[in-house]
Amino acid sequence: MPDLCFDLRQPFHQMAGGIGANWHAIGPHAFWYDGLIGRRNRTSRGSAWGGNPPVTHEQAWRDILRHALWLGFNFFRIEIDTRMFEPERRRFDFTNSEMLGLYRQLEHCQRHGVEVFLTHQHQDVAWNAHPGISRVQSSPRSVADFAHGLVTLVKHLIHKKGYTCVKWLCLSNEPGFDGCWWIGADGKPDSVMPALRAVRKALDRSGLSDLPISGPDWCNLRQDSTDFDRDDPSVGCFDGHQYGTTVDVDALATWSARAKAKAYRGKVGVPFFLSEFGAWVGDHPFHDDADPFEPSLRSYDAQLTNACRVIQGLAVGVDGFNRWSFTNRGDLDGQFQLVRTWDAQRWQYLKRVEPEPVPYHSYGIISRFLPKHAHLYRVETNSSDLVAAAVGRPGVGGGLSVFVLNASQRPQTVSVVPQGLKSSRQFHLYQVSEKTFAKPPVELDPLLSVRVPPGGKLTVKLPPRSISTVSTWRRQHSQPGVI
Repeated sequence: MPDLCFDLRQPFHQMAGGIGANWHAIGPHAFWYDGLIGRRNRTSRGSAWGGNPPVTHEQAWRDILRHALWLGFNFFRIEIDTRMFEPERRRFDFTNSEMLGLYRQLEHCQRHGVEVFLTHQHQDVAWNAHPGISRVQSSPRSVADFAHGLVTLVKHLIHKKGYTCVKWLCLSNEPGFDGCWWIGADGKPDSVMPALRAVRKALDRSGLSDLPISGPDWCNLRQDSTDFDRDDPSVGCFDGHQYGTTVDVDALATWSARAKAKAYRGKVGVPFFLSEFGAWVGDHPFHDDADPFEPSLRSYDAQLTNACRVIQGLAVGVDGFNRWSFTNRGDLDGQFQLVRTWDAQRWQYLKRVEPEPVPYHSYGIISRFLPKHAHLYRVETNSSDLVAAAVGRPGVGGGLSVFVLNASQRPQTVSVVPQGLKSSRQFHLYQVSEKTFAKPPVELDPLLSVRVPPGGKLTVKLPPRSISTVSTWRRQHSQPGVI
């Protein structure tokens, strides 16, 4: 029988963030862009635009916020663009429908202690685009105007509206490759560094010196690009994206180590976030001929890869995770969404928002039991079929969760050994496997509860290709997750 051992007396890292998803504030109106480079109009603004229903759909929004609590999301990456708040130079609009939707998202985060990684997706304004470059893909023609506009928004959100939940800022989604959203006057990817330095100075002048700016936000952590200087003193956080059918854990470990060694404002160590990730089965969903309704993106195989990426990321000290994506129309580059807000067949918003069952529960089995700012513990196992990570909150009564992926085609029985327990603790078992989704509805209630004394252990049966959580947090299916 294999063992899973971890020592609660020796955490190797404390997360700076937590776990959640991408949550676009952009939408829902489509635009036609002339001269796009490497993109089609259909997907020119990213696959999650328009995923949120209008703010007048009160019941749908109540459903969305209820799902965010059930999933235990404590770390959201929220995307915006310049057009939302500064459609013309120095003319700001903070009262339009998209801004009202953004406020609703931030109000939820502020109320429930959820932290926000605010990301500027693209400009989408003609007034600051390079001549001949599409406004949705252009880097700023005037870096000074870009910095002024973005910092004006951030000041409005934090100082005037009181959304202190905004903890990090990113200037461009996925720069540095042909067809990106940060293209210079020559039609080639532009460097984000001039804007990053200008925004850093503007934030400092505005009393926002404690808001770090992140990068490179590349779509591939192994991207070969010179547009980002990670040693620049203006860079206060690292983040990047990882997709695909396999997990590149070496890339996650490399960036995590770089973050821990990064000097920033007199200290050593900054966060590293996996700010987008997703998986699929079969062909790449972003190809022009891909079927946007292909269900392989929400298949259980894809969710096993997502779970593996989170668990292995925790094991190498990643500070936060944002799955792609919370709300998503599901008809642009595949069905990555966790909840259903949009009827792609009837081309209308749904009146009620329900889970996308397989990804919702397969991600929730982890996200419901991973608190923000968790301590991470190294896990040792003698089984090559198991991937595991342990997280917890220190102090008397602090919670503890162990996440275990059984990647094999056979069941296994393991001994979970929490070394360093100071007193007896009640542990609860939660699981999903392929059989979980064969007979809906899915209910993630505890399957087993066992009291473990100091020096003790508990025995857990792992079904084939299963995701299991062993946690001191007891959560019935009807209860929200741990935030």
